[in-house]
Amino acid sequence: MRATQVIAPGKVSIVETPAPEPRLGQALVRTKQVSLCGSDYHTIFFSQPGAYPLPPGMSGHEVVGVVEAINGSPNGVHVGDTVLTLVRNNMGMAEYCVAGTDDLLRLPENQPLDHLLQAQQLGTVIYAAKHLPTSVIAKDVAVIGQGSAGLWWNYMMRRLGARRVIAIDLQAHRLAAAPLYGATDTVHNADIDAVEAVRDLTNGEMVDLVVEAAGEASTIPM
Repeated sequence: MRATQVIAPGKVSIVETPAPEPRLGQALVRTKQVSLCGSDYHTIFFSQPGAYPLPPGMSGHEVVGVVEAINGSPNGVHVGDTVLTLVRNNMGMAEYCVAGTDDLLRLPENQPLDHLLQAQQLGTVIYAAKHLPTSVIAKDVAVIGQGSAGLWWNYMMRRLGARRVIAIDLQAHRLAAAPLYGATDTVHNADIDAVEAVRDLTNGEMVDLVVEAAGEASTIPM
């Protein structure tokens, strides 16, 4: 099969490598779409120097694919099913990967794969939202970062009853998508100070909750 191989920080090539064999309790999945997580980004660019080249297929763990074979109990999935796949060994950047049958979620047919792939990111946000320290009903929320995580945070905050969701990002094209996911206001902080913009929008009251979805140390002090 073909797989990616990171041969140096940020440098990727396509190589031929044997397809994995599913062990008992695992399924072989033919990869259709892979989402690049922030943790994968860190692995690709910032692994220890001696780790390169990384093993073929690393790094990717958020996969939508088709079940090709099952070793053991199917656990609710069947050969031919389209599934959302958690690849725990991070070897998902390949034509085939293996995953435990407990880590497969059967997906509806005849839906765009790029939409189905977002279930992984949305699920992560839902999990985090369950651990919020307080209710957001009728409150104001700022979401820093409008990548896929930030956009889904907009969505969840509005679904959970937030009165206002202020989306903040340096990239104008990301902010353009923010209202589609529930943001009531946007702040393009490439040219203006985000704190002052939020203060103006809230008449000096600031927000009740800040969600940091950018993953940068510089965003924490806000």
